[in-house]
Amino acid sequence: MAKPMRVCDREIVERVICNKYQESKTDAFTKEYEGSNLKKELTGKLKELRDFELDMKFASGKVEELQKDMEELLKRYNEEHAGKKTYGDNYEDAHLSYNRYNSSDIDIDFDFPRKVKIGIQDEIGLVTMGGDFEASELIAQLVAKFVKWI
Repeated sequence: MAKPMRVCDREIVERVICNKYQESKTDAFTKEYEGSNLKKELTGKLKELRDFELDMKFASGKVEELQKDMEELLKRYNEEHAGKKTYGDNYEDAHLSYNRYNSSDIDIDFDFPRKVKIGIQDEIGLVTMGGDFEASELIAQLVAKFVKWI
């Protein structure tokens, strides 16, 4: 009487059969693919894609270089012509700005100087404290005091 097959032996037999099955299917598929027109077409597309990726790397480097140049030019201009620089890279008053991630335009931004705003608020508070004031005269008076036309 024959002995029953051990579990470990069954696993070995199963693995050998599965490997042969995989090898057979892969070989048949490879032969079919190698002789097809698709391989030639895909090879051409792959070469085209690699060439395009090289062009993109070059273009990306050029974009980075141009962005750095623009930022440096803006920085120099703002240092000469914009208001006082505050913390970070912010300027008080009007200044030029450029956003790398939305690089469609160069903007003129305005960050209100905190000391000037507090001065205006304090002056309004002092003048209006008594309740006897004309709004249009107050505006004209404070505009003349705080707004210096260049």
